[in-house]
Amino acid sequence: MKSLKEIGQFNSVLGFCDTWNQFIQKDNVLIMFSNLRVFKKDIAPVWEHPENIKGGKWVIRSRVNFVAEGDSIPDDLVRKFLSLLIHMITGHLGNESEICGAQLSIRPTGLVFSLWNKDSENKELIDSLTIRLKEILQADQITYQSHSDSIRNNLLPLQHDSDHTKKRNKPKYQVSIQLS
Repeated sequence: MKSLKEIGQFNSVLGFCDTWNQFIQKDNVLIMFSNLRVFKKDIAPVWEHPENIKGGKWVIRSRVNFVAEGDSIPDDLVRKFLSLLIHMITGHLGNESEICGAQLSIRPTGLVFSLWNKDSENKELIDSLTIRLKEILQADQITYQSHSDSIRNNLLPLQHDSDHTKKRNKPKYQVSIQLS
């Protein structure tokens, strides 16, 4: 994948906090068109990975006026994304075995949070997690898109990553960032 860089691995909330704090202290890490991805270990953050290919994602959009915000991400939106990650890492979203990872995308019109799962045909899971995400993120509108629909509608580029087959030791999650 173009410019995908792993920035850490962890297997607990404390490990995540340590990784996050080290990452966020660097200057200009969350820049326009970057994607921050937190996925389970051994699951590459691309739709082609075997764990993702039949799945989809919940998408939550938050508008941000970056000019008014001084080109920074508002703290309340960072807290919402962190809340999503903590719920995912601790298994408090439910159906943990079905969740692959989460992503934060920074775009000119705002932020896009997404939570990826393995099975886009599990309507019961999709409906229950949509309700749960609305509660956690205090979001009015959450959409679900299967990866196959996104591909068909040209919303997902084809990305190849030969690293998804590499085995890693103990960490449960990996954090990576893709810069523009």
